[in-house]
Amino acid sequence: MASTFNREDRRLKTIPMQWTDYQSMLQRPDSIGKLLFNDVSYFTYARRLNLMDPIQEGSILFTIPAQQLDEIKDGLLRDFELLFALLFFLIALFGWRFSQQLLEPLHRLFLFTNETPEQQNKEPLKIKTKDEVGALAYHFNDLINDIKKKNRELENRVEERTRELQEAKERAEKANRSLQNAHSQLEQRVEQRTSELQQSEERTRAIIDSAADGIIVIDGKGIVETFSPSAETIFGYGASEVTGNNINMLMP
Repeated sequence: MASTFNREDRRLKTIPMQWTDYQSMLQRPDSIGKLLFNDVSYFTYARRLNLMDPIQEGSILFTIPAQQLDEIKDGLLRDFELLFALLFFLIALFGWRFSQQLLEPLHRLFLFTNETPEQQNKEPLKIKTKDEVGALAYHFNDLINDIKKKNRELENRVEERTRELQEAKERAEKANRSLQNAHSQLEQRVEQRTSELQQSEERTRAIIDSAADGIIVIDGKGIVETFSPSAETIFGYGASEVTGNNINMLMP
């Protein structure tokens, strides 16, 4: 055991530790020691006292049972755990609320993108948040409106083009009918003219064949084209012998 003394070596109080240990503690005023006395564990803290009265110089020793400090520590740990649990709950609640505010518009945006164009045209995307998701929904609605406008313009152009094609088709069909009528009339005229020419040729042939005088028809080069039966009798040549030859063959 060791004791503390004043400057006159008067014993102040007996403490349950070695003098050297106590002096060592005084040399380390910022450290806390541990002492076991009567099966009770204590935390100890020693510090020198330098008062103005030299007689009062000495040191002071603080002790606290380790069990009491453990109870304080356990209480602090429980309070810390409770505080941590409360903080975790608040963070989880805030995170859940934040995720709802963030994911709910995203979920609505996802469902909207999976709708058919007819469904999208009936009702625009309604997200009124002022964050990036709201801006995305706003631009998405603008994009859909632009697409609607382009579709209407395209439909109008298609209708106009269809009408023009229909009118062009009708004009082409009308022109085709006119051409067919003209072709039919031309064929009728050709047939009529051919018939008239055949009839004229037959009449001419009948006149030539029945004429008493010999009739010889030649072209500009003197080639015999027609040689009547009377000419055959007069010249003594058959029509097949003379036709296609020069008229000079009949000259003596």
